[in-house]
Amino acid sequence: MKKILLTLNLIVLLTLTFVGIARAVSIDVTCNPGAISLGESTTITVGCDKDATGSITVITPVTKISSSVSITITAGGSTSKVYPGDFSGSTSEIGEYEVIVFLSGNPFKASFWVTFEVNIIPEIPLLGTAGATATMLSSLGLYVIRRRRLK
Repeated sequence: MKKILLTLNLIVLLTLTFVGIARAVSIDVTCNPGAISLGESTTITVGCDKDATGSITVITPVTKISSSVSITITAGGSTSKVYPGDFSGSTSEIGEYEVIVFLSGNPFKASFWVTFEVNIIPEIPLLGTAGATATMLSSLGLYVIRRRRLK
């Protein structure tokens, strides 16, 4: 009796394993570019080796507000959505935005960063030259004054 139960358990386990392998879906989720500045946009691309329907959800880093869009992918194809263009959200918060793709009931995660870009105004070359000239002229003036005092 124990051998029969062990054999049945093994058959059930192997069957479930092969069914799981046959149903496995290969998903590729990318965000390009992976880092953007405030107010800019990124393209979220989802590729799949089988026909699938689902959604892309983006969650903001600070307020945790989510916005979603539905997607349909044909076998071996991909689809792209622009955040925030195709979504109801925005890139007004600094931090890591979480991207969750639900396809055929399975979640897949990716992320992109929104950073603060500092615009540095280049120094005008004349200011550096003017500062050096003023320093040299003041040194020359002190030299002349001291020299006249000694005479």
